[in-house]
Amino acid sequence: MLVGVREGVMGRATGPRVAGLSVDLEQLTEAFPREVIDKILEETDRAGVRRRKLTGYLMVYYVIALGLMVSVSAREVLRRLLDDVRNQVTDGAELIASRAAICKARQRLGVAPMRELFERVVRPIAKRATKGAWFGRLRLVALDGSSLNVQDTAANRKRYGKAAAAGKTTSPLPLIRFVALCEIGTHVLFAVRMAAWKVSEVALAKQLINRLEPGMLCLADRLFYGFDLWNQAVASGAQFVVACPEKDSIAAFADVEGWLVSERGASAFEREGGRAGPPGCGQGDRVQCHGREKT
Repeated sequence: MLVGVREGVMGRATGPRVAGLSVDLEQLTEAFPREVIDKILEETDRAGVRRRKLTGYLMVYYVIALGLMVSVSAREVLRRLLDDVRNQVTDGAELIASRAAICKARQRLGVAPMRELFERVVRPIAKRATKGAWFGRLRLVALDGSSLNVQDTAANRKRYGKAAAAGKTTSPLPLIRFVALCEIGTHVLFAVRMAAWKVSEVALAKQLINRLEPGMLCLADRLFYGFDLWNQAVASGAQFVVACPEKDSIAAFADVEGWLVSERGASAFEREGGRAGPPGCGQGDRVQCHGREKT
């Protein structure tokens, strides 16, 4: 999708100046088909009736391009996105809108079409030859979370809030919490949930763990160690490997081909792992755990 200089995720260019960077609209349409976008715009009531320079489908590609060229100005991103289009029309300059028109077009588009496009189109993309993407026949994915600052607006402050800082102060910007499933070999985030910073990563993980599929091996750190999340993960048909907190000693009762095999019940997770199992889970509700001793 990017032609010329490669630009990093956070907007740093590697190599020559970023002035040589452009976006291949044809490749964008291959990854995100126009017919899918048009259908989503209709379903989300964003198709529009008036004839405009900045149509709904064009703004969808523009928002994607903004994420690929984060160190380039908004108007310049649009110009580079439309390089090929301008060559095919009589007055290509007419396609470049003012900053105010771009802002209004983005507001008309809103969030709903982009969210729906992500849910429908974004999937793991690793091929069998992709390095670091497979463990045997299992596709490697990771479950993890983090937080991000967002624009300091009244709406964002109300929805996400500001995190507590030293003393009685708060963070300078509203903060969101997010959790994602990431394909390790390609770094594609194919499932994401976000909320206010006060919402725990475990709570968000429970909302997307069902996006795992048979044939996947999901790796997670000790934060996600728990009876409920474990059961949700294995119910998807995927394999789930989660780090065990140091204070939770798992006693092995069998050694099978070098693997230490144990069982954990809901009450054991609650007592030793610090996380309660789901309502109604007792000592008889158990999951089997496999692990290796540290060497």
